Amino acid sequence: KLLSHLNNGNFECDLITFDFNHELCPNIRRANFSIPISKGIGIEINYGNSLLDQTARRSLFAFSQLLVEKTRSRNIILSSGAETSFALRSPKDVTYLGLMLGLNGDQSKAAVFRNAFKKFVKM
Repeated sequence: KLLSHLNNGNFECDLITFDFNHELCPNIRRANFSIPISKGIGIEINYGNSLLDQTARRSLFAFSQLLVEKTRSRNIILSSGAETSFALRSPKDVTYLGLMLGLNGDQSKAAVFRNAFKKFVKM
């Protein structure tokens, strides 16, 4: 529903975050992401909860690969969503995670370093 509101221009945001705690498979189409991507809205993938159990890990990989495909790897942001220091990983580890999710090397580095920086820091 959020994507349809964004596509209709009902409200503005900088970042869309998806919750991978629950097993989900929403009806995601490339058309749902065309306007948010063109507006520069970031798509955040939190990997922190996937460190805790296997079901969350499966959901993360399945849904993230779908997101990467539907957004054509644009405006993806990889973050831990960490509530504890246990969920933090080195930037190199997160870059490798991006490769496993279907991003190429440059896209994976951008998802860890540049994309989030561009969303929240005015240059």
